[in-house]
Amino acid sequence: MSGKRRGSISLEAALFLPLVLLLLFFLLSQIVAVTARIKLQGALARTAAELSLLSPAARLAEEAAGDILETPGASLDEGLQDVATVLAALFGDTAADLTLDVASTGLLGPWIVQRTREWLADDAGNAESWPDTISSLSACLDWRMGRQQLWICLTWQQRHLLGQKTCSVRQVIPLWIGCKRPEDSSGEAGPSLWQLDNFSRGQAFRSLLGGTLPYDFPVIAAFEQGEATAIKSVDLTRPTYQAAAAFETQIGDFLDSLAAFQGADYDKGGQTIRIGAGQITSRRLLLVIPENGAQAWLAESLARLGARAGAANVRFEVVRSGISQADPGQS
Repeated sequence: MSGKRRGSISLEAALFLPLVLLLLFFLLSQIVAVTARIKLQGALARTAAELSLLSPAARLAEEAAGDILETPGASLDEGLQDVATVLAALFGDTAADLTLDVASTGLLGPWIVQRTREWLADDAGNAESWPDTISSLSACLDWRMGRQQLWICLTWQQRHLLGQKTCSVRQVIPLWIGCKRPEDSSGEAGPSLWQLDNFSRGQAFRSLLGGTLPYDFPVIAAFEQGEATAIKSVDLTRPTYQAAAAFETQIGDFLDSLAAFQGADYDKGGQTIRIGAGQITSRRLLLVIPENGAQAWLAESLARLGARAGAANVRFEVVRSGISQADPGQS
């Protein structure tokens, strides 16, 4: 009787052990696949960070060449916009976007793949198995000139226990805009915005500079690819901001609020938005000031605020837009 029982147990073990082992191998392959994806995202982020330096470097080289030759030329932003405009005139908007994407992919795609592979190799240990599960890396680019962004889409074949799967990740590269003011087709929107009341002006600049969240969403105006962006405008021609201390206090409060932002739940008017603290990977404060704000202390104040923002892990950008003709009696 005991022999039959032992035989039954052995038979059950022989039947179920392969299934258990198969399940374990499947789970391990999924863990390796997730690890590979995380490593690829990190490598692509490093590559994007390198690529993002090309725009300000090109702008500085362009300005230096202009100073040497004393012949101002078109800016990098204007050059790209001109290319997009010409292509749109020739082929239409959709075909123009596709043509620009294909051309830039052909030029930059191989370099992006190479640099991503180099970062992967730098991050991989000798005993790790995940690098061997990645193959057929390729990159394509998507220009979004209206939002001054370049998107990289990286695709690859991920090997796991049951075969191969096509995977992809996306990474955004912000195109440096310096202190140029945004313009619209009328050429008059910039100056006129400073004549609005504070609330209306704030909403107008939010819309102009890419704010996508509701106007009453806490702290931030946009949230995309993990970046929480606050958009604020300050009229430096108002009496309130004729002293550096008042200006730095106001902007410092903006920075502190953004640095402390840990997400929010929004549910109004049938619109539901959930942003958790774990979703936030970076923070940016976009400050709009008028072109005729030229206080002697402004450059030093902005430098101090930039250092304060850096210490709080907040990216601080200043955009000059329009001419303010504020009533001196207003604050």
